[in-house]
Amino acid sequence: MKKAEFTIILILFLCGMVSGYDVTWVQGTNPPDFGRVPANPTTSDVITVTVPTDVYINSSVAQQALGGTPTLTVDTANRTVLLSFEAPPPSNPPSTYNPVCGLVCTFGPLTQGSWFFFTQFPGTFYFDDFDVTSAPSTPTISGRILTSGGLGINNVTVTFLNDSGSTTTNSSGYYSKSVPYGWSGVVLPSKTNYTFSPSYRLYSNVTSNRTNQNYTGSGTPTQAKSPVRFIGTAVKAEETTSNLGGDANFRDSVSVDEIINDPNNVLAGVTDVDVHYVVALDIRPSTFGKVYVYGYYQQGAGMVNPDRVDAFDDPYFILRMGDVSGNGKINSNDALYIDGYLEGLWDLVPAQLWAADVDGDGEVTIDDKALITQYINGLIDNFPAETGGGGGGGTALAHPVEQFDSADDYFDLEYKSVTFTPTADELLYNVSVQDITQLPTTYTGNTILSLGDDDYAFVKLPDSAPVALYGVSYTGLYVGSNGYITFNEGDRDYSETISEHFDLPRISALFDDLDPTSSGGQVGWKQLSDRIAVTWFNVHEYGSSGANTFQVELFFDGRIRISWLEMTAEDGIVGLSDGFGTPIDFEEVDFTNLESVPPEPEKPDYNTEIFSSGDDTFDLSNKSITFTPNSDSSAYTGSIKTISQLPTNVSSGTNIPLVDDSYVLARLTGRSVLIFGQSFSQFYVGSNGYITFTEGDRDYGESLEDHFDTLRISALFDDLNPTAGGSVYAVQLSDRVAVTWRDIHEYGSSSTNTFQIEMFWDGRIRLSWLAIAATNGLVGLSEGLGVPDDFTETDLSQRYLE
Repeated sequence: MKKAEFTIILILFLCGMVSGYDVTWVQGTNPPDFGRVPANPTTSDVITVTVPTDVYINSSVAQQALGGTPTLTVDTANRTVLLSFEAPPPSNPPSTYNPVCGLVCTFGPLTQGSWFFFTQFPGTFYFDDFDVTSAPSTPTISGRILTSGGLGINNVTVTFLNDSGSTTTNSSGYYSKSVPYGWSGVVLPSKTNYTFSPSYRLYSNVTSNRTNQNYTGSGTPTQAKSPVRFIGTAVKAEETTSNLGGDANFRDSVSVDEIINDPNNVLAGVTDVDVHYVVALDIRPSTFGKVYVYGYYQQGAGMVNPDRVDAFDDPYFILRMGDVSGNGKINSNDALYIDGYLEGLWDLVPAQLWAADVDGDGEVTIDDKALITQYINGLIDNFPAETGGGGGGGTALAHPVEQFDSADDYFDLEYKSVTFTPTADELLYNVSVQDITQLPTTYTGNTILSLGDDDYAFVKLPDSAPVALYGVSYTGLYVGSNGYITFNEGDRDYSETISEHFDLPRISALFDDLDPTSSGGQVGWKQLSDRIAVTWFNVHEYGSSGANTFQVELFFDGRIRISWLEMTAEDGIVGLSDGFGTPIDFEEVDFTNLESVPPEPEKPDYNTEIFSSGDDTFDLSNKSITFTPNSDSSAYTGSIKTISQLPTNVSSGTNIPLVDDSYVLARLTGRSVLIFGQSFSQFYVGSNGYITFTEGDRDYGESLEDHFDTLRISALFDDLNPTAGGSVYAVQLSDRVAVTWRDIHEYGSSSTNTFQIEMFWDGRIRLSWLAIAATNGLVGLSEGLGVPDDFTETDLSQRYLE
């Protein structure tokens, strides 16, 4: 079978119109000249073409005269852009005077090569040959600004003179700035009361990345107060007569257990502080243990006072679990606060949300109100979140890390996936473990990173798609050859010690001495609609012949998932680090012994049936099955009925130009569809009878392995060929989007097949079939985690009887 390369982008509108990119009418009575800008486009340019037409009284009259809706088709395989008028035209256009005289077509960026733009309508045709050249790279200039003692200086303004703007250093003193290709200019660091060496750097014709552009700063910060946040163990508040510059006349002695946020490092070595505030809080450590402290740690000029936290600027500087109002007591007012929040009467600040989420599931619900009421009445002694329990899909941990030493503790996470879901305050992670048979994100289509031994590479993410670790957002990450991802700076460490794991914000999938250069293994990454995935594929340990395959996925909603397939390494480190050094109370986690909280619900079945052309031929003609998700969207139940026509009429749909073994990216307008609890505003329509979500697919062999290798809805997964006859249509309606394969031939056959997939905004999925000539094929839903170990085929026609 010939494998055609044909991929375009399809945008669906409520009216069913489609455009590869964008086509708009030119208003007025003065037709524009035919033209294209830019004259010499690059692979980073959006291209605009203007096409004159006759003058019409309005766009509807124009569409009637020209034969239909103006539609732009971009064929990346043949490098052609076609402006056509898709029938049917309006039958009774209005006579409103709103003249139009041409069209503006916008498309791109395009791939490198020779392209051809063509359009033809009554009496006129235009064509335009042009070349797209490779866009020059955008180099970056980066480095750190440190004190003479090696501490990072934050909030230093780094100005790039000659029209390239400025940036500021982060808490580690790191800065990075992209500049135009060939940029020349001066980089100047500045901060009040600081001097820097060198005082500036001069650059000429920058065409590649400049790293380690470091500066040394000296001076005294003028800021008298530095924001801090830490966890400590408090005793009952005591009154003090000291005047602290306000009405604060109570003191609470707090033993510092963990520093969470200390950007100027003023609490280094501090083990306890006195917290001063206005209201005496009833804190009983024997019952509540650790408390969160918010406020300002006082710094004097040239000296540090390690015993004072002024917190009168924030009334919620100390909140314990259940104290939503922040008055130091847990009473009926706290339950009323939750009521008001749930009814939308008022908002809660993040600290209050943390205090209200007493079951630890990451949300504030009526269940939290019930637990607080039980506590007030003495029915329970503490809350689930205080003991690390609670719902939300796992055990809540501050530092989920496990070290394997290859002695009595061998690596034991083969064919498992660990998901880290941040709690509401983003300080802890709920951890759950799941068995897998293949990586959740397929390795195909990765951008391969050229990594040497003990090496790293920077991956820049779009500003619109940041990832997060412990509540800090990043639009770039460093992928290390030794099995980890770091932030703020790259790392070449190969000796997997706990102190090195915790020395940077880090995700360790297998922190070990790995060597991708000697084994033929690869490290690659790709961005999907909801996440970034980084995969180490068949990478060997240094000096070893055994391969290791594992993956890190960073979801844009804050979740992190680490997955492993076959692993020969026996030692290494796995887990997350906030970059503040090894915690004082650090205790290793045994991931394999963690229980999912709540336990994963039992799935009734996998709603998948494969038909052979022997004794088990396709038996769903003139049937429709609606799949409805359960409460947590982990499984579906179905209902079936007999039909004589498809539920959604295709007459208003848009014709999708699919060829043999191809797919099209369809983007929704203002809506999203759901599958297995994941939301997508776009999806891929495959010519071979399925829809996928994280990537397009050209598979034509309907095996269980191919069906389950990605998130997929298979209506008739079979080797189909739209170029031999039939059409594929898509339409977005008020409650759903529908994709229809009408009169599509099997490859090499003259018999036709008509079927439809509908995805409702509420999560339901409906599959419908009319006449199906194919005797074999595959039907069902796939979560994309590989063929389940306990997979049993479902007889859909018998499972869901009418």
